[in-house]
Amino acid sequence: MMKSSISKFAFLFKLAIQNILHNRLRSIIIFITFIIISILSLLTFVTKPLLNYYIYQVTYAKYADIDIILSVDDQSNTRFFSIRDL
Repeated sequence: MMKSSISKFAFLFKLAIQNILHNRLRSIIIFITFIIISILSLLTFVTKPLLNYYIYQVTYAKYADIDIILSVDDQSNTRFFSIRDL
């Protein structure tokens, strides 16, 4: 039983090597595709912790308990109206 499994595995390995050597372009394209899929999968798993770090650590440390920030200048859409006497 064990010898039969090893011989089947050896045959499949030999066949795979022959196919890789015979179809080099196809093998390279498949290999590059697997690399791209692996990189994209890794990036999808890394994105959420990266955004959580940026939002909760960097931004919260900078603004603390401020709810809204309005910039008032000539170029912004926000206008400041004062009710004090001039």
